[in-house]
Amino acid sequence: FTVYPAFTRHTLDLTGVTLDRDGHTITGYNHSVVYVGDNFTIKNGNMTCVYDSVNNKKESYAAVIYPQVGNWQTDVVTDKSTGVVLENLVLTGGINCFGADVTVRGENTNVTGNYYYALWADVLATLTVEDGTFTSAASSTNGIIGACSDAGKEAYVYISGGDYTVPAGKNLVLQSTMASSQQ
Repeated sequence: FTVYPAFTRHTLDLTGVTLDRDGHTITGYNHSVVYVGDNFTIKNGNMTCVYDSVNNKKESYAAVIYPQVGNWQTDVVTDKSTGVVLENLVLTGGINCFGADVTVRGENTNVTGNYYYALWADVLATLTVEDGTFTSAASSTNGIIGACSDAGKEAYVYISGGDYTVPAGKNLVLQSTMASSQQ
């Protein structure tokens, strides 16, 4: 597997597919591997986001779910990816959902946010957490859970299960004064 520079996307359209990683690991820089499509599952493996020292990009998100190809800073999301499931994955680096409905489940799911959040719902995303273990690295600049809405394009995080360990000095949920409002 080739490691691509941060924000140089290697896009995998998994529409209608179950990708059983069978314990294998995907390693990449932040946003270098982006999963797109509808009704797909990624399970039983590891994903690791590493620091890109050449471009000084932090090790933020190991799993990035996106509805389309493009630059996350300028894209206009008009349609969402739906039916996405992340199950029994070990992630070093968080989950970033942008314009996608994603469910995280599995008692063997373990997510550690590196530089940013373990769980992040961006514009038009709905992130549902059913089970798993979630924390942020002590070096993380933020907490464990965050969401960002833009111009009426709401993002939501629903929690029905899981274990959450908050490092000293960090927040469980993004503070409303930082970027969004808590509900």
